[in-house]
Order: sequence, then structure tokens, then C-alpha cells
Amino acid sequence: MNIQQALNKFIDDPYNDKVVFDLANFYFDQNQTASALTYFLRVTEYSTDDDLIYASLLRAGLCLEKQADRIFSTKGLYLHAISHSPKRPEAYFLLSRLYEWNKEHQESYTIASMAESVCHFNLHSLKTNVEYPGKYGFKFEKAVCSWWLGRVDESLNLFLDLHHNEPMLQTHIDSVKNNLTFLWGEGDWIKPSYYDSTKSNNLRFKFKGIDKITNNQSQVFQDMFVLMALDGKTKGKYLEIGAHEPIVHSNTYILEKDFDWKGISLEIDNNLVNKFNGTRDNFCLLQDATNANYDKILSDTNWGNDWDYLQLDCEPANNTFKALSQIPFEKYRFAVITYEHDYHCDNTKSYRDKSRKYLESKGYELVVDNISTDGKSSFEDWWVHPDLVDKNVLNTIKSVTNITKKAENYIYNK
Repeated sequence: MNIQQALNKFIDDPYNDKVVFDLANFYFDQNQTASALTYFLRVTEYSTDDDLIYASLLRAGLCLEKQADRIFSTKGLYLHAISHSPKRPEAYFLLSRLYEWNKEHQESYTIASMAESVCHFNLHSLKTNVEYPGKYGFKFEKAVCSWWLGRVDESLNLFLDLHHNEPMLQTHIDSVKNNLTFLWGEGDWIKPSYYDSTKSNNLRFKFKGIDKITNNQSQVFQDMFVLMALDGKTKGKYLEIGAHEPIVHSNTYILEKDFDWKGISLEIDNNLVNKFNGTRDNFCLLQDATNANYDKILSDTNWGNDWDYLQLDCEPANNTFKALSQIPFEKYRFAVITYEHDYHCDNTKSYRDKSRKYLESKGYELVVDNISTDGKSSFEDWWVHPDLVDKNVLNTIKSVTNITKKAENYIYNK
């Protein structure tokens, strides 16, 4: 149906609330907000459908938001919607967001807190998009406003909670990361865990050469896991997909530095590639991991078909899976794989299961599942090829529990 058909239906039946609502939405989608506003308000006047009235009030408010200079009227529409359906959350969110945009931070924070207390979040969803992201939207507004209100610790904790525990829209994911970077510094909020040599006797498996390590670098002990699985192997070889920094948070730095491994890394950021190649002995390629020719990369090394370690760490989760699907597993085997599925921030909640089914189909065994930095935000699985890892070692390091585990607790066998 086009706009003319919608107009004809309205002319034939001007008091049919659904016909009027459809016409209003056509104008709204064409960004003709003045016309849309007229018909949304007409729905609120003649309809007896509570959902239609509520959605029309919210859409009318969004029309005024687009006009940018009618803040008082916009607030009135959202307040009207709240009084009409006080248990529904959408109007509270739009009102809280509007206050925040208008730098009325205490009002925004208060409305968000009220909504968390009084709304029923299990109500049926509206059929019309009113820019409501879900319950986490109130936590987001409180995180933003608490910083402006001088409650920095509260703001930081709310943003951390959002980052680690809430499935969010990409716009909010990006905003949360930007705010955390601003509040806590670049990457520091990821909370890496580092090896403590005084706890060497507590390691799940004390591998050969452990005394060489004074500091590891991985975010959650991936380098230590690789060395445990391979009993401190020296002169190994790796393929690192998603190299990032050459030292800090690197899963391969101590393999190269302390255990004399060789390897090839891939990274899409030209600045990081230059930094890597100016710091490390092993080489990093400037390459989009989702369309790399892995057969050529691996065969050009002439290092054989059995490799010791494969890292997969791209963002977002779908890109890591794309990279995984490009690897010629029918030709090459990897003793150990660390795979970042980013389940905690994957809105689809699908790529963890996809990666598990795929790797199992290629003959790999899941050894450690649902690794996290904090015991809450599952983002990685660790795998081995059972033909390339000692079975006694495998039995010692295996921990598949179907629950999220803190990396530090796993590595020290707590």
C-alpha cells in the first residue's frame, strides 16, 4: 500500500482508528512530521484501542522530537502516555531520554528509577517501533546521568554492568565502550588477569618451563592455557587472527619471547600492524580476517600441516565466525584453539553455539567453556585437537561446566 491508497482509505473511513494510524505512520516514515502528528493525535481522540492510543502518543512525541524545538509539548505527550498506561515502560524511557538530551540529569535519573520500580517488563510488545531498546535502557540513562550528577563510581559500575551483562543494540554497545574508555582509560576496564609466580604451585597444570615466566600478557591467561595444554612446548608455531597490540593483552608474546615460538599474525588496523612489526620478531600481516586466503598464508610458511596454536579474536562475533569458516581445517590441524565468541555482547546469542557445532564437526574437543574476566560475562571457549594433545594433560585441564567461569579461578584450579 502506498500513500495515495492510505489517503483513499482515510477518505472512505475517516473515523477508523487503524486506517488513521496507518496514514500517520506513512507520513512519519517519510519524515513529514507535521502531517504525521495531526493524524496520530486524531487516533488518540477517536480510538478506543489502548495500545493504539499509547503508540500514537509516543509517535506524536517522536514527531516533535524531530522538530527539535518543542520540548515542553514533547514532555507533555510522554507524560500523557504514562498516565494512560502507567505500567508500560516505553513512555518512561522516552521521557528519561528526553530529559537527558536536554541536560536535565536529575529528572532523567528519577524517571528511569521510577520506571524500574513500577513498570511491568513482561507485558506484550507494541507492534509499532517507538525507539524503546528494552529494560536496559533505563540502566543506560542512569549511567549517563549519574556521571553528570557527580556520582562517578555509580556511573562506572552501571556502565560496567551494561558492558558485561546486558545484550544491547549496537549504538548502546558503542556508547558504553566509549564511556568506559573515558571513565577508566583505554582498555583498562577489560580487567585483565595476570599470572602470579608465587602461585605457581596452585596452577591447574604446572607445565615445563614455568620458571621462565615472570609476566604473562594475555587478558585471561590464554597464553598460560596454551602452554599448559602443550606442557611448556618450545619452538612451537601459531596463527594469530586478530593480533591487536603486540605485547599488552597479546596471547602470543610470551610464546615468542620465552618459548621461542614462530608464528604469523593478522590484523586489520594498519597502525597496530606497524606497531607490531616494529616491536616483535614474528610478522604481522595487514589483512581483513573475514576474507583472508588462509591456505596460501599457511602454505607459504612451509611449516607443515600440524600447528600448535590458533587464536581467533575479531569483533563483532559474526566476524570471528566468518574468519573461522575460512580456515582450511581439512588440510591443517591446530593443537590448541582459543575462540572469542563474545556471547555476553552478541545480540543474537547465536555465534557461540554456531562456533561450537562447527569446531566439533572438524574434530575438535571443547576443553574449557564460557571463560570470562569476572565470572559473569562469557566471551571465550578453549579447544584442543585430541590427536595433538597428551590425553593425561587433556584430562587435567578439561573443565566444561556450561556455566560462566572466571579465568583466574580456572587457571589456579579454585
